[in-house]
Amino acid sequence: MGVFQGFHTKPDYENQHVTQINRYRAHSPWKTEPGNPHRVCLDGEWDFQLLPRPGVAADHAWTSIPVPSCWELQGFDKPVYTNVLYPLPDQPGVPYLVEPRAGQASPVIDRYNPPFIPKDNPTGVYQRTFEWSEASDGRLGFLQFDGVEQAFYLWVNGSPVGYSQDSKLPASFDVTPFLKVGTNQLTVAVLRFSDALWLEDQDYFHLSGIFRSVYLVTKPQLHLADFRADGTWNNGEGTFQAWALVNRVAGFADATIRVELFDPQGQSVARAEKGPATVTPIFGMGTSQFHRGPRPHSERCDFDFRLPASAWDPDHPVLYRVEFTLWNAQGRLLDSESCRVGFRTVEIRDAVILLNGKRVVFRGVNRHEHAFETGRSVSREHMEREIRLMKSLNFNAVRTSHYPDDPYWYELCDQWGLLVVCETNLETHGVAGRITNDPEWAEAMLERARRMVVTHKNHPCIVSWSLGNESGYGPNHAAMANWIRQYDGTRIVQYENNDPGPLGSDIKCAMYPKMELLLDMIADNRDRRPIVLVEYAYQIANSGGNLLAFHDLTERFEVFQGGFVWDWQDKCLPAQTADGTTFFGIGGDWGEAVVDTQVPLYMCANGVVFPDLRLKPVALELKHVQSPFWIVPVNIAQGEFLVQNRSFSLSFNEVVIEQTLRLDGVPGKPVRVELQPAGGLLLGLLELPAGREVHLDLRLVSSDGLHEWAVFQWQLQGAVSSVSARGAPGPAVSVREDAGSLVVEGGVFTARFNDQRLLTEYQYQGVSYLVGGGRERFVRGRTGLQLEGRWWGDTQAVWSAQRVEAPNRELVDCQVLKAASGAVRIEVTTSYGRPSGLLTRTAWIFRPGASFEVEVLFEPSASWGHLARLGLEFVLPSGFEALEWLGRGPGESWVDRQEASPVGRYRCNVEETHVPFIPVSANGNHNETRWLILQDGTGHSLKVSGSLFSFEAHHNPVEDYWAAVHDHELVRKPQTWLVLGAMAGIGGDMAWSTELAERHKLLSQPRGFRWRFTLD
Repeated sequence: MGVFQGFHTKPDYENQHVTQINRYRAHSPWKTEPGNPHRVCLDGEWDFQLLPRPGVAADHAWTSIPVPSCWELQGFDKPVYTNVLYPLPDQPGVPYLVEPRAGQASPVIDRYNPPFIPKDNPTGVYQRTFEWSEASDGRLGFLQFDGVEQAFYLWVNGSPVGYSQDSKLPASFDVTPFLKVGTNQLTVAVLRFSDALWLEDQDYFHLSGIFRSVYLVTKPQLHLADFRADGTWNNGEGTFQAWALVNRVAGFADATIRVELFDPQGQSVARAEKGPATVTPIFGMGTSQFHRGPRPHSERCDFDFRLPASAWDPDHPVLYRVEFTLWNAQGRLLDSESCRVGFRTVEIRDAVILLNGKRVVFRGVNRHEHAFETGRSVSREHMEREIRLMKSLNFNAVRTSHYPDDPYWYELCDQWGLLVVCETNLETHGVAGRITNDPEWAEAMLERARRMVVTHKNHPCIVSWSLGNESGYGPNHAAMANWIRQYDGTRIVQYENNDPGPLGSDIKCAMYPKMELLLDMIADNRDRRPIVLVEYAYQIANSGGNLLAFHDLTERFEVFQGGFVWDWQDKCLPAQTADGTTFFGIGGDWGEAVVDTQVPLYMCANGVVFPDLRLKPVALELKHVQSPFWIVPVNIAQGEFLVQNRSFSLSFNEVVIEQTLRLDGVPGKPVRVELQPAGGLLLGLLELPAGREVHLDLRLVSSDGLHEWAVFQWQLQGAVSSVSARGAPGPAVSVREDAGSLVVEGGVFTARFNDQRLLTEYQYQGVSYLVGGGRERFVRGRTGLQLEGRWWGDTQAVWSAQRVEAPNRELVDCQVLKAASGAVRIEVTTSYGRPSGLLTRTAWIFRPGASFEVEVLFEPSASWGHLARLGLEFVLPSGFEALEWLGRGPGESWVDRQEASPVGRYRCNVEETHVPFIPVSANGNHNETRWLILQDGTGHSLKVSGSLFSFEAHHNPVEDYWAAVHDHELVRKPQTWLVLGAMAGIGGDMAWSTELAERHKLLSQPRGFRWRFTLD
């Protein structure tokens, strides 16, 4: 009992001034080389129990849980997804919610009351044993936790050791005083909620537990506590600056620190040694202005070399290795550490970010640390799959949104060549800028930035430190920015929210600007900072149109240097149907008590790839527009082209070009084409066969054949499809009325129309080819342009008003006309919302033989503004599954997303055209189609041809797509719904998903089509 004990009355986890107890100083990762005997991994099965709140005695037996993992994915409690709101129950009378006005209810975001948290606070208690042997005598033992969410207490052998917050950075504890020779018991109590929650309001699933690895690291009494290795590069010369810091124990200055640098082949290229400094001096009056280089620092040795070196960059990520060794006065090795280093220089000059003296364009993506099966606990194998995919899609940069990642991720980025924006674990979205403007939170915020920089400072891939995300801006951010600048002057400091200006950010890094705003930013001479968008091209539902415009801007304006797509992968978790089938779960799928009421709960699914890392269609478009090599025509008729090198450091001898001619969509044999100096490409005159549609494909591949950069295509000779008006010999077509229906017969065929003059069946030679047709379709499924009431944007409002179809359809007129040739023309006029609605005039033309034509003219009222589509729907019976077409492919294409969809002749089945977006969304559109064929298993086929049109073929009508949220709820039907016509763009326009460029809108003006249906 101490006389001061009574002063400690507030829980550590509800006090923003207590962020740690007894935690060891932040440092570069220790002993990371494989097989190091002084680093023992403690991952595996641990004993576990989940308590309702801290301090409650266990009332059940221990069970086991894997470490690392998230306990919500191990059957304990439920995950919670939020975007804006905090994952806290909205309850009356709780301390974390305070009503601002007496007797007047306010939105929950106005009632949040940091630093308080719920009293019901699930607490996971972990236990395991480990061995401490005689061989460790005289060494110190450190327990290191790479990631624990959200806060935790640590005991060893029943003795309290310490406490830590900041879930996304390693925490080390010196546990030497608590260890005994033999078996030791480790106990960890992890709190789901702490005051750190108020700083960690990221848009993701909130999960809990020891989600990264745990290690026991041993060090000698005098040891290397921290080290720094940094290489800069200038025109072939590298400057290597390094320092190593020892812990301050008696005799530390008698030791010697040696540093040795090894090139990529393992050869030593530089070496030096010296003793640690004993003081951190104060320079004499006026003399410090002449000081150049590192300032002396007590307990530290500083080294500085200049040597010929190869540069590190995203195209050629050359890595060296540095070893630090600590020797005592008798020449005995005490300790060693190592890391990799790359020579690169990051600077801003004349409003342009330069890497190694050259302008760099960030073709980046935002990455949450997430895996579908394991949540926040991401295996090394999963990370390796991710980075290979990113590089295959021509990404060269990644932002760690919105917190520092697992240390292994940075090693991969060093190795593979991804420029990294390393972001502080900070987001206060639900309370906006309240915390950054509160001095009581200043140290909690600064500590997070400080520890991030100190921990990850040695990675050449990191070119920028970010102060967090969506947390307003205030003096606490300013303190973070300038601490980082003083500690590490080799990188950019950036922050987006609330336009912090040059004090808070070295660059302008807005998110989701409209084109007009972005152009204003580019032209703003009052603020000439470089522009890199931290988020753009929001990938919710089916999105990602007009991406080419974004990358064209990087070529047009030097100050605009790219950005980071939102985001990398759909952040779903395993959920189960009633029969036990696993599906991609989103917010609300577990019956959890807390859901975000302000946004759609599928906002967790906004990636370029699906939760299992399968590519979405937009991924291929991004790959194309991000190609480091670009081909532009000079004179197509003469076969003259120019290959532009948009890469950072690739050369033309690292690319191979293959030429392929497509005749009516069918590719010929590829021919390798030699590049001329400066990227010239001379194909010469190409022989074009008469009457054939001809396209030229130029494929860019790496010289080693392992990577395709892009495929460019040009039409050399066109042949627009036409619909023949000739019929086959046969009896005249007859029409009769049957109980309000129309029956059309032509010897070998029968067509039936109901009282609304919609086709109900078309039989040819006794085989049913159509079981429906003629319904007008101007609505499609969800896309990022149009989701639900909690979405926004011009398109959401306009298209939602057009959503209801069938109940509003009115048959205006039907005329049956007979021609002397024996043909019959049935003209059907329908309206939606007269007089200011959409009028459709559809003509069915039947002749003797195996074909018929459909003409349609859409006449939408100008008051409709623009539409999702104008189309006619046809329904095929079960069995017509095989699909072939001539048009863009092989996947879906849209008017604003077809750069990666060359014209060709493609085959698949109907189900394969469906893309299982989360949520269920409009998909499978095929643009610029010349003809298509649907065939059943017995050889019966239906061919549709006409002038260029779009089509969708699915096993569900559009109503089903709106009714389902998850793909398993979209129960496939045996029929095939085929919709022909014109489709608006998918939207995006570089920014938020709700932006649709004017030229990609389907404006409310007359539009006509004519198709021929041929049966076989």
